[in-house]
Amino acid sequence: MALAGTAADQASKFLVFHLLGIDGSRDLVPGILSFTCRQNTGTAFGLCQERNWLFIVLTLVALAAVGYYLKRFTRPEDRLATWGAALVAAGALGNLIDRIAFGWVRDFIDFHIWPVFNVADVLICAGAAALALSSLRKPEKDHEEA
Repeated sequence: MALAGTAADQASKFLVFHLLGIDGSRDLVPGILSFTCRQNTGTAFGLCQERNWLFIVLTLVALAAVGYYLKRFTRPEDRLATWGAALVAAGALGNLIDRIAFGWVRDFIDFHIWPVFNVADVLICAGAAALALSSLRKPEKDHEEA
């Protein structure tokens, strides 16, 4: 799952940037949704620009933390936590590949009322939501009380 998500992220970035160019833009739904190519050297919402090395380190720490959480605090049969961790890992890896290869992250999904983002960002948000939901669920009892 993590590899498939990473591949989808990288393929979408490649296609959009290849077709539109590094500064290209194309309306999909005029006034609502465009593909707008951006080079993001920071983090969400364009914060902390020009700190690529820091985000590489933080991404590696986050990947290790997700792995630790999955191993330490979840059961193997907890599919929601497993899928959540896989989605977070996929998104983190997708953006990490960009940071290492280009020195910035390729963003292109532009809803005009929100900062431009990419498939990896969607995967991270969906995975984080799944992990949060999983952590709120009551664990099943191992044994029924008599």
